[in-house]
Amino acid sequence: MKTKFLIIISISLSILCCNDKKQDIIVLNDRFDNIRDTIIKKVENGEIPSLSLAVSENGKIIWMESFGYADKENKIKATPNTLYSIASVSKPLTATGIMKLYEMGKIDLNTDVQTYIDTLNLKYYVNDSIKVTCRNLLNHTCGLPMHFNYYYDDDTLAIPPIEQVINRYSIVVNQPSLKYSYANLGYGILGFIISKVIKRDFNEFMTEEIFKPLEMTQTTVDISLQTKRDLAKRYDLKGKLLPFSFSDTPGAGNFSSTAKDMIHFGMFHLNNTFKNDDKLLKSSTIQLMQQKQYPDTFNSDEVYNKYYNRNMCGLGWFINDKDYNYKMIYHAGGMDGVEGMLKLIPDKNIAVVALINQSTTNAELTNQITDSILIIMVPDLKDIQVINQKNETNEIQKTKMIKQEDLLGIWEGNIETYNKKIPITLKFQPDGDIHVYTEAQFNTGKLSNEHILNENNQHKMLLNKWFFNNGHFMGTYPLSIPGEHLYRCPHSKTLLDLEYKLGKIKGTAVALASSNRMYYGISHYLELEKKEQ
Repeated sequence: MKTKFLIIISISLSILCCNDKKQDIIVLNDRFDNIRDTIIKKVENGEIPSLSLAVSENGKIIWMESFGYADKENKIKATPNTLYSIASVSKPLTATGIMKLYEMGKIDLNTDVQTYIDTLNLKYYVNDSIKVTCRNLLNHTCGLPMHFNYYYDDDTLAIPPIEQVINRYSIVVNQPSLKYSYANLGYGILGFIISKVIKRDFNEFMTEEIFKPLEMTQTTVDISLQTKRDLAKRYDLKGKLLPFSFSDTPGAGNFSSTAKDMIHFGMFHLNNTFKNDDKLLKSSTIQLMQQKQYPDTFNSDEVYNKYYNRNMCGLGWFINDKDYNYKMIYHAGGMDGVEGMLKLIPDKNIAVVALINQSTTNAELTNQITDSILIIMVPDLKDIQVINQKNETNEIQKTKMIKQEDLLGIWEGNIETYNKKIPITLKFQPDGDIHVYTEAQFNTGKLSNEHILNENNQHKMLLNKWFFNNGHFMGTYPLSIPGEHLYRCPHSKTLLDLEYKLGKIKGTAVALASSNRMYYGISHYLELEKKEQ
């Protein structure tokens, strides 16, 4: 009995010693010591400037701690209250705002979004009898293509209003609900819908209706000078200071938050209650957000991109029930100088968040750290038993495969920007090369007389094809689509993402920044028909 009493005293002292109320540091036991040591080494070795994390279990925060510097130059240490940009981890926040309007009866998830965006228009390049809905925007099945467009503090141009972005770039290139395509612009539209429907500023609504009830006292989508003063500085992989950057789609990636705030958000989405959140969202709505919106059916057209497909999308969340023994609800975020990860395991009532003021490939480090934490808490998390897997090869064989030699010849069409049509020709050669002929702009930002092929000022280039599967192919050529984006970053190339369908080649031509910054990926519709021989 005396031994047990001493153990209890020892544990209590350990908790008191590790709970720094000034910084809200909480370390309840030593089971995460190896992970702590790993993080500390990465900070001391200069691999990362700082990392803030928090872990909750059964509605209680069991670990919350920060490491390293939010501002290396001024030796300002990171704490759980340090404000970080969270990039695409913003999306579940915006989705929660939309679901609040859904519960208020202000929006219908299955109604044409045109109902809510007034005079702004989505431009359909597919059958427009099937309209984009809020549900489509929430689960990335809206048919909108790639779009990211970041503006840096040292840019000469300001972020354009969201209305302009929607009108210029909202092109529906795939039939809604048919396939997954990650759509930042879709979440930009959702943020705009919130402000339009509620007739209030987007940040004001989110603060009053979502963040305050959840005691998320610092979370904001404001990007004013005051917010930037509070933000953790951003660094590149070499530790060099980066200017702040924000996107032209605020609802997709412009939120800033803290480890403490984000663990509160995660706990709420595990149905753990806060004293002021009784009217925020019903449990049934939270569950709906964490449900797959489409059945687990195999589609041979998705062979090239099986992992990120529509079968893993909830409403604002990604769902992984294939790689773990327990359903994982999560969202990652990353852009220049920013990396974040939020993961939930509803069956175990566990949430974990990690934020870094530096970017790594595909949010790799925050993914590794959060997984390591979860494996300690749930030892059989990844003890996967593979049973009765579908024979995907047989499924594929039921569909006629389109090979590159089936497309031999000359294909002509236009890249359609918001204000002009740019002629383009693709020539599929017997030797496997694909030649591109189009009006383009050199990386210097100036047109040159060199390499002009004909009187139409078309340049001949080789498509750097790095993917071809059943008629779908992707590749780049080294010149840019002409446009005002070149004023910001003249070092651009063009990405073609195309697919052969019903006698035509359709898809997008993406003006893609080619520099040490993630400036932009701006998509335009492209359709080509085969020229008669």
